Amino acid sequence: MTQRGSNQVPPQRIGQQSAGLTDGEKLRLQMGVPVSAINRFPVVPRASRGLANRLRTVWDVLGKTVQREAIGPDVFCWIPVFMSLGIIGYFSMAREPSGLALFGLLAILMIVTWHLRGTDYRFKTVLALTLLITGVGLAKWQTERASTPLLREPGTFPLSGQVADIVPGEQRSRLILRDVTDLSSQPVLLAAVQLSAFNQHIENLQIGDQVWLRARLEPLSGALIPNGYDFRRIGYFKGLSARGFLLGEAIPELNLDGMQEKTSADWLTDFRKTISERLQSASPGETGALASALLVGIRSGISDTTEQALRNSGLAHILAISGLHMALVTALLFGTIRLAASFARDVSARYDVKRWAAATALLGALGYLAVSGAGISAQRAFLMAAIFLLAIMFNRAALTMRNVAIAAIAILAVFPSAILTPGFQMSFMAVIALVAVYRRDSVFSRHRSRAGRTGLVKSLLAGAEGLALTSLVAGLATAPFAIHHFYQFAVYGLAGNLAAMPLVGFIVMPSGILTMLLMPFGLEWLPLSLMKLGLDGVVSVAQQVSNWEGAVRIPGQQPALVALLLGLALICLCLLRTKLRFVAASILAFSAMSMSADDNGNPVLLVSQDGKMMAEVTPDGLEFRGTARNSFAAGIWMRAYGDGRDVDNVLKQDRAGQACDRTGCLFEIMAQPERMIEVATVKRAEAMFEACSGTAELIISSLDHTPPCPILPEVQKVIISKSFLAERGSVILSRMDDAAPIIPANADAIEKRLRELGLTIETSLPSRKRPWN
Repeated sequence: MTQRGSNQVPPQRIGQQSAGLTDGEKLRLQMGVPVSAINRFPVVPRASRGLANRLRTVWDVLGKTVQREAIGPDVFCWIPVFMSLGIIGYFSMAREPSGLALFGLLAILMIVTWHLRGTDYRFKTVLALTLLITGVGLAKWQTERASTPLLREPGTFPLSGQVADIVPGEQRSRLILRDVTDLSSQPVLLAAVQLSAFNQHIENLQIGDQVWLRARLEPLSGALIPNGYDFRRIGYFKGLSARGFLLGEAIPELNLDGMQEKTSADWLTDFRKTISERLQSASPGETGALASALLVGIRSGISDTTEQALRNSGLAHILAISGLHMALVTALLFGTIRLAASFARDVSARYDVKRWAAATALLGALGYLAVSGAGISAQRAFLMAAIFLLAIMFNRAALTMRNVAIAAIAILAVFPSAILTPGFQMSFMAVIALVAVYRRDSVFSRHRSRAGRTGLVKSLLAGAEGLALTSLVAGLATAPFAIHHFYQFAVYGLAGNLAAMPLVGFIVMPSGILTMLLMPFGLEWLPLSLMKLGLDGVVSVAQQVSNWEGAVRIPGQQPALVALLLGLALICLCLLRTKLRFVAASILAFSAMSMSADDNGNPVLLVSQDGKMMAEVTPDGLEFRGTARNSFAAGIWMRAYGDGRDVDNVLKQDRAGQACDRTGCLFEIMAQPERMIEVATVKRAEAMFEACSGTAELIISSLDHTPPCPILPEVQKVIISKSFLAERGSVILSRMDDAAPIIPANADAIEKRLRELGLTIETSLPSRKRPWN
């Protein structure tokens, strides 16, 4: 008998109550669940239980994979990656972080990391966070170290300074002065300045001279286009306060004792210039200029046509002294000594000649770094070569990803801002990809070892295969950063490198090294004649490839985050060893491609930082407005918007659709699909009244002091003045998507009025300033 109040169902009634129930409901009925509660009981479908089990299995596999990666051979190489992310995060901040709070947080993280060193996941997680904050701290430290005073207002200044460098040109040269003093009655604090000067005004100057001069100085320009390359930030970290041009002649200080106070850097600069002059004297014309670029890093004598041909054919990298040049120098020195020792059997039998060769090659690489100017890519190449040669001297594995990581850590620790330069990004990306391809356990290395090539023909085929693979891998690894910085890439770069690099490797660089060795004896002309043949062949290849149809692809400006995500995808492919690398790389690459495909807005008008040059964005390309012509800025604008036409030809065209005189111009832009607004540009003060009283709704002024329009209820103008542009940099005006604009609460007066016209504004410089802007 059933107890009163019990939910238990008698066995004889189960069959009656289970009529029409599912198997799961029958099971719960047998367990004592009342029929009335069966429908309220949560049911887990069999498909859901299977999905949960599969997800649990995937999670377990993922955990084990991450655990294998955490103890993998390349885990050390993630140190510079996290440092780099921290440095990039610092430069992306809207405001300057507090140094005290930053280093306090770093100290706490270091203590926590030390206490967790015996654990696994917690230690590595906190270590990654510590490395991120370390990157931020290093960038903050470099900013405080630089503390370069920046000129804020243009003007004419009497200056005193010391000549740091002279970069010659055909008619005008670039003069760099350091330790500059403003001699005016109200002096402005300056560090170093860059001046353009006629050659006849500086022909008697030498490196290290103390000079007096008068110059027109202007503040360093920011990015020529929003989200573009920031010249002011680069100048800040180089110690450059302003740029301008020399007025009259520079007067050297009278030195009665005949001795100049030169630094070691001055002597080295003089030495490099002397080598460059001798190279160009022994081989006049462009061959000497190219030899100077390859051997001492001075590129001033190369014509724009040749440089453009090298860039369009994917061969511009031979002009930047980097891993290619350093590898060729060290390999030639190392191989020459080994070859010479092979003819002296007693010496090679008694001594370890390989170590001698490595030490000699290391000294040669150090000398080459000194005479090349020690750029970032050259520093990376030297560090890599030094680690490689030291590994040989101590009988260790030389070609490893760890060596790349050590070189990156060394540069980031001293020059964190270098990560923002194209030289650093493209150099390291290429090396990471090449090391991953050529290391012992790679697919290519296993394929090459299985092939077991012997004989001359097979060796030549193996060399051609390696050259093709090297060019392809390096080109693909650097393509995202070339597009990000230069808005273009060479389509036939592989063909150009296959044709030209044998000339560089077997003729140009060996004869160049021999030229440097014979120069003290005055015999540089002999190997230089052979070097000329090789360089002429390289230039011929560059011109042929660049003339092919579709040799250059101009995809336009891409967000910086796209390059960052693609770079991280490449790093995952190269550093991870399990199948996780394909998953991570695919996710990152897909995210980058999605961002690249997003609509970048509807730009209408570009305005330069000085307010003198404008360009309207049309479906057929850029149409330049106003009367100013700046081919350098115009070229950057055109490439940023995918306009592949010749810059000089576009600037020479008649600018239809505008009316101009000596005081300014009038033209129209389409603010909305059915609304045109008139734009007035003002170059002289007398044109301001006409612009204010006319029908123009937008006024762009290049006056040093722009007066306001009369305040009348029926007259409301948007004035973009030169002072606003100097404060906020070059701007882009774009159409708004919504017909009824929503004005942000923090918008300034210009932005609010533009939104009423159906336009938005994007500036190169932020409203909240950092030390470099």
